[in-house]
Amino acid sequence: MASLYADKKQYPEAIGEAQKAVAMAADDPDANLVLADVYVQSGQRDKALPIVRKFVDNRKALLVPFDLAVIYALLGDREQMYEWLDKMIEQRSPASLKLNIAGAFDPYRSEPRFQAILRKTGLPR
Repeated sequence: MASLYADKKQYPEAIGEAQKAVAMAADDPDANLVLADVYVQSGQRDKALPIVRKFVDNRKALLVPFDLAVIYALLGDREQMYEWLDKMIEQRSPASLKLNIAGAFDPYRSEPRFQAILRKTGLPR
């Protein structure tokens, strides 16, 4: 629900739903990263970064590289975005199929490095 609200730019509702998910799932990386993503989309970068760092710094956390790449793309942190996209490729993640439709990557699509990532996935450019 949080992602749906965020897509509609209904950020207070998105944040509320994401916070409910975190309350139910506690330290689940997926729920927490959705909350971080919604915070970034709503302009609350200062609330997103501690959540992201908590899970990136936790070596035991199972993270979806695509999700982190999206968050870093929204934050404008190219180096971290590309680092996580490279990890996504290394893991042969099915999430790579969303590269062409994820709006977070729109500002980067023309960059040679992003085009190289697309070539590695075999997706049309």
